Amino acid sequence: MIPRKTSHFPRGLSESGLLSDRSPRHWDGYFGDRGIMDLQRKVQEVLDRAVNEGMECGCQAALFINGKLEVNAFAGWTDWTRSQKVDENTIFPIYSTGKAPSSTVIHRLVETGKLSYHTRIADFWPEFGCNGKEKMEVWHVLSYRAGLFNIPESTQEERADFQVMTAKMAEAAPAYLSGGGFQKSGLAGYLGNTKLIRNLGNIINGR
Repeated sequence: MIPRKTSHFPRGLSESGLLSDRSPRHWDGYFGDRGIMDLQRKVQEVLDRAVNEGMECGCQAALFINGKLEVNAFAGWTDWTRSQKVDENTIFPIYSTGKAPSSTVIHRLVETGKLSYHTRIADFWPEFGCNGKEKMEVWHVLSYRAGLFNIPESTQEERADFQVMTAKMAEAAPAYLSGGGFQKSGLAGYLGNTKLIRNLGNIINGR
């Protein structure tokens, strides 16, 4: 089992009142040096508790306020053998957080008229147009209706290689015809491939 960044706060931050109903725009000048130290301590306590109570093997949490790293906490181990401790430089898989920038690339291209939500994926990713995906459109992926929710068979090393996984996703067969079902998948991250990113760069630069 791979340790992950904690996505929940099991008692601590919400009860402290420090993060109650204050949005980031209210934080500037609110904490002060003493407040930041207190927040660092409370976040660290939450992570330590998550590890000690067996909810997490290892975890990290970082908080930037106005571009400055103010909280940098970590706890636990890199795996369940407990042979190596997590530190601030431990690399964690982030999975679905990659969908945000990838989807932004796609929406930006649509906004500028370079792409349509009804564009066939195979039109800009030719290798993708096989095994029942020939007519799949961009909107099918963005709305989780592509039927490609299974991660292709791969090793841990391969999953860290974007080019390898992109090729495997291109060859994959969907579980059902496009639009025929609804299930979360990670395919959106692979749509932000080299060609799309290059096109977005041209748009930003006015070319």
